[in-house]
Amino acid sequence: MNPFPFFSAWRRDDTSAAKLYGSIVAQARLPVFYQGVGVPDTLQGRFVVLSLQLFAVLHRLRAEGSAADSLTQDLVDRFGADMETVLREIGIGDLSIPKKVRALAASSGGLLQAYEAALAEGETAIAAVVADTLPVRGGASGAVAGRLAAVAGKSWDELESAHVAEHQRLFRRLRIDLGRTPAADLSTDRRIAANGSTRDPGLVALYVQYGRYLMIASSRPG
Repeated sequence: MNPFPFFSAWRRDDTSAAKLYGSIVAQARLPVFYQGVGVPDTLQGRFVVLSLQLFAVLHRLRAEGSAADSLTQDLVDRFGADMETVLREIGIGDLSIPKKVRALAASSGGLLQAYEAALAEGETAIAAVVADTLPVRGGASGAVAGRLAAVAGKSWDELESAHVAEHQRLFRRLRIDLGRTPAADLSTDRRIAANGSTRDPGLVALYVQYGRYLMIASSRPG
């Protein structure tokens, strides 16, 4: 069963809000949240991750002021409508659906407001809100919520800086200089096209570094 059956339909919507919301849903479905962080790969677990991803985007949009009001409201409306769609898809009358999931879906707007209020209080408050919604029992709930809150409580600049620093820590381990020729002044596509007839050792170095970039990007958790 696809916990988010609405995604395939909205992916065909060409509006900016639909594309952004589709990206949020795709981000929420990344295996790292369920295999690495420890969020249960269930309807309720995915709901928590999706709501956090959406909250992060909405919080960033608020910094844009009234210019982003329309987009913000559209995203919130889509989120609420999707929760209703999910329940309809799996059967609203099904007794196997936990009552807490139904309550979360019905109060999705309230959950986003709870995140906003918790953000002002700090990481511990965010973790408490997340732990209360996670379908995890005992101390495991607090541990998982703490990992999620550690990310949700950071600003975009902090996350970007941490990302850049972690990438550079690995990428800067190797520097390669095979010499430079006039071909280095050409655009990359022209350098590749002329590679068979022009001496361009710098292009080889570029290939090496690009391969390292792809390896780092594809091997990091998340």
